[in-house]
Amino acid sequence: MLELKRVISLFSLFCDLEGAALEPWEGICGAAAAYVEARLRPEVDPAAHMDTLCAAAAGVACADYLTVQAAGGRSEEIRVGDITLKDRQTAGNADAGGIRAYFLGRAAHLLAPECPALIPAGGKP
Repeated sequence: MLELKRVISLFSLFCDLEGAALEPWEGICGAAAAYVEARLRPEVDPAAHMDTLCAAAAGVACADYLTVQAAGGRSEEIRVGDITLKDRQTAGNADAGGIRAYFLGRAAHLLAPECPALIPAGGKP
């Protein structure tokens, strides 16, 4: 339903990835597109809202990418004599949850709400 090439193109733009650096992440773009498609309201024609839906999927993929990058974190260390400078980059520097919420919020009128928390046996939350 969603145009995966468009989702990947937007993801590439959002995450500043291209070529060989982009290829390993194309799977999360497909998963994000499937997630957005699964939440579509039944009365919504995806073709009429393709830009918004592809941007939402790319935003979800971008948030997932940032979360994965944060889990590994990267750090650089420079030593000058007895002084050590460290630059630690993690997803704490990028608000992955905020990015996800922003893009899904822009498509909220097209999407069904996410599943509520599981209700335990007995039927009361």
